[in-house]
Formats: sequence, structure tokens, C-alpha cells
Amino acid sequence: GKPTKVLSAVVFRGTLHSKIPVAVKAYTPRVLTEDVVAEFSHEAALCGALHHPNVVRFYGICVCPPTCLISELCQASLGDVTRANSARLRLLHRQSQGEEIEQGKIPQDQQLQQRQQLLIDLIYMIDATRAVVCMHSFTPAFLHRDLKPSNFLADAYSTCKLTDFGESRSVPTGQKSDKLKPVTEDCPTTAATTTTLFFGESYVGVQTPWFRRDRPAQRTRTHTA
Repeated sequence: GKPTKVLSAVVFRGTLHSKIPVAVKAYTPRVLTEDVVAEFSHEAALCGALHHPNVVRFYGICVCPPTCLISELCQASLGDVTRANSARLRLLHRQSQGEEIEQGKIPQDQQLQQRQQLLIDLIYMIDATRAVVCMHSFTPAFLHRDLKPSNFLADAYSTCKLTDFGESRSVPTGQKSDKLKPVTEDCPTTAATTTTLFFGESYVGVQTPWFRRDRPAQRTRTHTA
């Protein structure tokens, strides 16, 4: 069904056990209803079930007002990181245009920066895809239903981690529709799909150690449309 968000929340920085920096997601509903309690309980239960290096670590909950979820503190969202990287590359490009270079030749330092950024972007894509694969590995599978750059966070080591599971739902059992039937024919990898989602284009022909077409498990895709 269509996602319906009944909760609003504010995120604060806090400290757990006087030494661990954490993110405190405090829910701020206008009225405490059964739907509010159900949605909070659902998100808390799913956070507690997900244990993966590319999923934000969950520490616990606080149910006495205010109602809070306590999780790992990260540095920035993937959206913030990619915008900052794009701005840096644009600045480098403008600076290089002012240099006396051979026509049509890109300065060596700019080429190096572009290659480095491509590798960083690929790592983010792999991290994001691993997080989604983790959710889909459950039986029945969980669907996040709100994948976007702001729901992926980067920690101090630039590891990309999935967060915000308020809209997540499990795939209904006994599904009769072919839309959710796994297929095993040769098809674009999940990594390529993630590339398009976050960066607006696919890096065609790029192969990564984690997602190769010669690995049958990575060739299985679920149709959603």
C-alpha cells in the first residue's frame, strides 16, 4: 500500500553511558494514538533486527516521554557528501580552465581527482546496495520504501549506512502477482540500479568485486514494476 507517515521526529546528538556519541531520534506526535504507537513499535523492532556494517547501528529505545530511538551517530547524509564532492570538482575544473594547457587536454591533477572521486562513488554504491540486500535477505523480505540519499548516512570512516525504517514493510506472504517473483535471467546488477538512483546516471561497463555477473546470487532480481 501507499506509505503513510503518522510520526514526525527531531534528531539530537547525545551521549550513551557518558562516553558513546549517539543520535537521539525523538518522536513529536501531536496526539498519542494507536497508530503512533504501532508505527514507533514497528520501526524499533526492525531496527533491532537489522545487524549489518552498512546499516546504522541501533542501541535501544526510550518509551517514557519523549519517545526516542537511540542509534549510531554519523557525520553527514550521502546527499550532503555527494553535493560537497560535486562542488569541489566543479571548483577544480574552473581553476584548471584558467591555466595554459594544450587544447582538449585535461590537467593531470584534475584527472587524478576525477578518478579518485569515481572510486569513492563506487564504494558508496556498493555500501548502499549491501544495505538493501541485507533487508531483502529476510524471509519474508523487508522493503525500505523510502530509499533516497538523505536516508543513507556516512560515518567517520566514510562508510555508507542505511537509516530511517519508518516506511519499511515486509513483502506479503502468498504473493500471487508476478511483480514480486524472483527472476534469474541475465539482467543489470543491483549496483547499477543504485548508481542511477543516487547519481542520476550509470557507469556502464564498470565491474566490482562484490557484484559480478558470474555470481548467480547477484543475478537474482525482484521485479517491482
